[in-house]
Amino acid sequence: DKQVEKKLVSKVLKEEEVQMLLRMVGDSAPGSVGPQHWLCERLWSHLSEYYEQKQREEDACRMQRLRVDYARKGYPSLHG
Repeated sequence: DKQVEKKLVSKVLKEEEVQMLLRMVGDSAPGSVGPQHWLCERLWSHLSEYYEQKQREEDACRMQRLRVDYARKGYPSLHG
C-alpha cells in the first residue's frame, strides 16, 4: 500500500510478481489466503490499477469483478 501511494503500481510491480501474488493469495481455490480475505480485496484493487496502467482492460475488469464478488459474499445484507 505504501509503495503505491508514492508511485504508480505498474512501476512497483513486474508481471512475474503479479502472477505470483495471484497464485499465492487468492485468484483461485488453491490460493493460500482464499478469495474471502480482505487481503485479496486489497490486492485486487491494486492489480486493477496495475492492469489499467498497462492498458489491459479485460484483466482490470476481472479484478473489479473479484472485488464485487467479495463484497457481495462478505456483506450479503447490503446486497439484498
